[in-house]
Amino acid sequence: MRITDTDNIKRSLTICGVSLLSLLLYLFCSAYISAQEPSEAEVWLERLEEAPKKISYAGKRMVVTWLQDTTISSEERVVHQAGGVHRVQPDSPPKGGARRRPMFGYPDQPRIDRSLLMQNYRVEVSPGDMIAGRPTRLLRITPRRKGRPARNLWLDQERGIVLRLEHYDTEGILRSIFVFSRITYDSARVQQMLDKLPPPRSSRPERPGQPPRWNHAEQPEALKDILKRPLVLLDPPPEGFILRGVQWMRVREQIHVQLRYTDGLASLSFFQGEKHSRVWKRPPALPPHVRAEELRIANHKIQMIDNGLIRLLRWSQRGQRFTLISELSRSATIQLVAVLLNGKK
Repeated sequence: MRITDTDNIKRSLTICGVSLLSLLLYLFCSAYISAQEPSEAEVWLERLEEAPKKISYAGKRMVVTWLQDTTISSEERVVHQAGGVHRVQPDSPPKGGARRRPMFGYPDQPRIDRSLLMQNYRVEVSPGDMIAGRPTRLLRITPRRKGRPARNLWLDQERGIVLRLEHYDTEGILRSIFVFSRITYDSARVQQMLDKLPPPRSSRPERPGQPPRWNHAEQPEALKDILKRPLVLLDPPPEGFILRGVQWMRVREQIHVQLRYTDGLASLSFFQGEKHSRVWKRPPALPPHVRAEELRIANHKIQMIDNGLIRLLRWSQRGQRFTLISELSRSATIQLVAVLLNGKK
């Protein structure tokens, strides 16, 4: 059989076509597999979430908080048992005029929502410094939108526990930091240190008249049958935020509700209850280093506490008392309250 030049050309074109198709299929499969594999940032964020659930530790750390008018520093012992026990005991009285922990925004293990965080923040991973004799990985978490906080976290490279945390406010100013000077993962040593601590407040007998603890609800709709008033929601919440928690408690037949919103890192806690309830008649006394100011928003009198890290606003409307604790910028928080008061964005 005679093979012509035309046959050779057809055969070459067939081989080239098959090779090109194979190359395209290989590239498609590689891209698909790569898309399914988590990034380095996602891997470390998962370790950040999972490590406290599986690893027990105890140690000593230095904590410094820079508020508007003062700096507060202290040393404290931390004992953590996998499964939920987390105890913090001051080793010495705080320096800087405070008798106790700074009000609002006290740094500890960060509370994150991994999927939301990756949507609303950038996460860069790099080698970190040696801390408490342990090698670390540094996670720099910066917001994709203005008016949101940032974090730097140094994670134990082997265990995934946070050994150093820097909390930056919405203006990029460092507001709080903790760093471990020593840490142990020996379970026997952890139990020994836990046994030496005084019992936690939650395990002590409740005092007469003490409000009950919070109950959890799956969704706001679950409270429809027990509430005597419409539940006020952040609708819509700030861009990137979603509702992640609903809590309530009953005090003398009155229901008080807390709604927790998050964008993966920053949070908004929105409390509401009866204006004349005992819970609201005497709000907690403010520490000497915390100052309150009065604002007028949408013709309503608002009490605001701004320590540079967290903003707390209180107001009354239609027989209800509201409190908003916000990690957003001052201007964004005030705008959010204005929306709640008059319904205009």
